[in-house]
Amino acid sequence: MNSTRVLVAVSLLALGVTASAATFEDEVLSLEVPAGFQGPIRQSPSPDAVLVAYTKPHTGERGTLLQISTYELGSKLPKFTSAELGAAAEKYLLEFLTGVERRRSSFQASKPTRIMLNGVPAAQVTWKGVAQGARLHGTMYCVVIGSRVVSFHTQDFENAPAENTSEAIRAFESVKFKHAG
Repeated sequence: MNSTRVLVAVSLLALGVTASAATFEDEVLSLEVPAGFQGPIRQSPSPDAVLVAYTKPHTGERGTLLQISTYELGSKLPKFTSAELGAAAEKYLLEFLTGVERRRSSFQASKPTRIMLNGVPAAQVTWKGVAQGARLHGTMYCVVIGSRVVSFHTQDFENAPAENTSEAIRAFESVKFKHAG
């Protein structure tokens, strides 16, 4: 095989790898979905909520979840000062975590940690629990942007490849917001 064919083969291989990754984008954020995550699957459980999920299959019908949930609260969301955004993110994070806890037994969660996501105060928590006899673990983030509350969530089975959730976490921690809270 001559060098031109090798170069074309390597280029096509690289295109195939990058083509499987996707960008999730809406009015407030842009997030690079890691290669191998399939989707999106969109749901709107209410007029003010949009849930977008991707999964990375790894065992039979099992896969790693990468979920972005956006809640447009408009005037129902209080105006927060920059100093209050971290506490607000933590408050909403704990509310969302309650929903996860309701669907798990033997549930345990870390204490929320306040972090920065793309320069915006946010909150993050990790959890473990059992659902339908299977041990799961997850990481959830929450941030308030304008009149929206955004939650990022990844979860997987305890025996799944750890790299899958690590990829989702890196994607969340690399999110780009179009305007600050």
